[in-house]
Amino acid sequence: MSNPFSWDYLTTPVSETAIWGPFSVAYLLVFATGLFLAIFFANDAPKRLKNQKLLLQTIQRATLIAIPVFSLGLLFFVFRILQISAWGLGMRVWLYIMAIIAGIMIIYFWYYIRTVYPKMAAADEAEKQKEAYIRRPAHGGSGGGPRPKPRKGGKKKKKGKKAEPSPAEE
Repeated sequence: MSNPFSWDYLTTPVSETAIWGPFSVAYLLVFATGLFLAIFFANDAPKRLKNQKLLLQTIQRATLIAIPVFSLGLLFFVFRILQISAWGLGMRVWLYIMAIIAGIMIIYFWYYIRTVYPKMAAADEAEKQKEAYIRRPAHGGSGGGPRPKPRKGGKKKKKGKKAEPSPAEE
């Protein structure tokens, strides 16, 4: 086996190279698994994460990036298997480029989950607590019914009897 990073090795026509080897098997397993998982999370996450909107948005954003990356990687691999050499799309260099792009994507996802997502989750939790505080009833109780109206006057009037005017008022 020659140097897998030499330009001659990367751009050798498909008809002159072996298709199956340890790198191609590993490439196929990684990209097929990645595509399967991305499609699974894209379809399953909305069903399971109805109440966790931030996590759902994060997963949907990740799958919108991952599905095209893994699909293109597998497309270039199919060109190689079928030995299609139109426009040089069956060369190994495309597989290496897609592997680098997938690696960058995974590093970005790791960075996002470790740094950006916790800040967004904390802000989301603070917003939920703020809304819960605003909706909390001012007086004790369950908060389900209407609040009692405060009294306007000082003394209570007796029901049924009207106050008779005093002789001085007449």
